[in-house]
Amino acid sequence: MCWSTCPKGFYANPVTNNCEVCPVQLSCTACAYSVPNTAAYCTSCIYGTFFHSSDSTCSSSCLSTQYTNNWNSSCNNCDAACAQCNGPYNNSCISCLATFYLLTNSSGGYCLNPCPLGYIIAGGTCQKCDSTCGACSGISASQCSNCSASYYWFNGYCKFICPNGTYPDSSTQQCLSCDSTCSYCFGGMSQNCTFCATGLYLFNFTCTSICPNGMSPNQWNICG
Repeated sequence: MCWSTCPKGFYANPVTNNCEVCPVQLSCTACAYSVPNTAAYCTSCIYGTFFHSSDSTCSSSCLSTQYTNNWNSSCNNCDAACAQCNGPYNNSCISCLATFYLLTNSSGGYCLNPCPLGYIIAGGTCQKCDSTCGACSGISASQCSNCSASYYWFNGYCKFICPNGTYPDSSTQQCLSCDSTCSYCFGGMSQNCTFCATGLYLFNFTCTSICPNGMSPNQWNICG
C-alpha cells in the first residue's frame, strides 16, 4: 500500500520511500526521520518511559530538575527554583537549588529566599518559629526575637502575661522593668506601682518607706 502519511509506530524514510517501523530499542510509540543524522528519532514514548524533548529520546527516568508526567509519558521541567520536584508548580518542590530554602507543604514544598516572616533558615529549610514568636533565631519558645500579637517579649520568650517586676509596653511589645520600688506596676515610673517591693508601702501608686500621717498599712502593705 502507498500512504501519504505513515501510520503510528512507523516513520517515513525518504531514502527508501518506505514506511519503516520505529526501532524497538528507542522505546517509541511514534517516531520520525532525521535527514542530517540519517536515523529515526522518537516523538512520543511507550508507557513506562518518558520523552526527553532535548534530544528526542525515551528513557525510564527524567533529569533531576524534571518530573515524570505519566499522563503523556514526558519529562517536564520543575519550577526554576526546584532541584527536584513532583509536579510543575512552585509548591511541588522536593529539594531546592542553592540559595533557596524549602518550605514544606502537603504537596511537596516551596523554594524561597528569604523564608517568610515567622520562619527561620535551619538545615537548608524554612522552619517555623514557635507560635508565640513573630520572628525568631531558632525554633524553640526561648528563641523569639519579636512576638505575635497579644504577646510581649521578655528574655527571648514571648509572654501573654509579663513576669513580676515588669509591665507590658504596647509600643515596643516588650515586658519592660518596673521601677525598683515596685513588685508589680503598669508603667516604668515610680508612681506607676500597684504592689511594692519588700519593706515598702503603697500610697497613690507610689511605694514609700512609711505611710503618710494618720494611715497604716493593711495586710497587702497598702496605706489606708
